[in-house]
Amino acid sequence: MPWVLALSACGHVHDKTSQAPASWATQQSRNSSIDGWYLQGRLGVQTEKQGGSLDVFWNQQGEHYQIRLIAPMGQGAYFIQGDTRRVRLTHADGSISTSDNADELFRQSLGVRLPLASLHYWLRGLPAEGDTRLQWDEQGQLNIVEQLGWRVEMTRYRPEAEFNLPHAFYLSRADQPELMVRLLLRSWQFQDLPALETRP
Repeated sequence: MPWVLALSACGHVHDKTSQAPASWATQQSRNSSIDGWYLQGRLGVQTEKQGGSLDVFWNQQGEHYQIRLIAPMGQGAYFIQGDTRRVRLTHADGSISTSDNADELFRQSLGVRLPLASLHYWLRGLPAEGDTRLQWDEQGQLNIVEQLGWRVEMTRYRPEAEFNLPHAFYLSRADQPELMVRLLLRSWQFQDLPALETRP
């Protein structure tokens, strides 16, 4: 990765509980209904040898999504488009890679492990599918998700339309302690979404 930037560590301390709040079923149902959005944010990644940041523009419409990642100072951009079956990544140099596994494609192409498929759930304050351990904060908001080898801390909940959604995500892995991933969201949009791009 040519984009280098030191990242500050997370360390938010809150009272937590593994007891689901009474409102959890309602929260799940409400947030699961979100099937389209356009969000903007900043993705930061720190590994043992390098770190950097990318601006993120994520357009989700049903099962189809497009994610644009832009490095600072004109260092390049990546364009990801796919659905539940296939994903395609256009590199900064214009070359194209395809796969049926978004997470693996991201790792092979950019050298960073990032759970794109699970982020689809975590962004909405939901656990992804599969075995999981959950913790909630003192406001009854989902705060910690542990699944698929990841520990995800969700913070900075704010109202967006009729939803209450996290705006800061800190990801780490016990089997890769040198890796830290931070995603900070600037804005959500649920209506009048930009048209999905069509590329050859």
